[in-house]
Amino acid sequence: MPQGGSKAGRDENRSQEARGCEPTSKQLAKAIGMKRRSVDKILCDGRESRQKIARSYRRLVVSIAKGYQGRGPSFQDLIQKGSIGLLPGVEKFEPERGRKLATYVYWCIKQAIIRAIATDTRLVRLSGNVSRMVAKIAEASNILTKRIGRQPSYDEIAEMLNVNILTVKLVSERSRPPGSLDRSVTDQGHMTLQVLFLNFIPNFNE
Repeated sequence: MPQGGSKAGRDENRSQEARGCEPTSKQLAKAIGMKRRSVDKILCDGRESRQKIARSYRRLVVSIAKGYQGRGPSFQDLIQKGSIGLLPGVEKFEPERGRKLATYVYWCIKQAIIRAIATDTRLVRLSGNVSRMVAKIAEASNILTKRIGRQPSYDEIAEMLNVNILTVKLVSERSRPPGSLDRSVTDQGHMTLQVLFLNFIPNFNE
């Protein structure tokens, strides 16, 4: 199994970033001083390798995604985001550093899924600080679920993160699919999501 991207593949990525569009094989061959036929073969082999790797690690992606179900995006969306995170991880992998590919891509897949939870399905677009808190809550929830064998309470998550329980409750509500801002988020029904948002969002910047 390929352990990283080829020179032509990496040059292709750099060229795309510099130009803002995908270069032709002719342009790429000229840029790196190779025959076009050779570049075409390398790029074709690279695409086939990426597809093979994606198939090989699909079970790993699904396994990681299962741990984050019910936290915003659908299960299929989590798998898709994890798969998207996998390929850049493969391309950036450097075997000479002594790490295993599976260990490295596990981290890349996990981070892609956590980012999806932090940035997808919002009532309104979250600030950077709130997005980071969403990711922390998702990670803490995943750890606690494995530790205690059930979905953790807001209290348990707040205690693990050493934050106010209302912060956990607000951010958890904000990361769910769209709903009414007038929905009650307290047992007594006196506190709405909109009131929590107005009163506690500024504290995330402290």
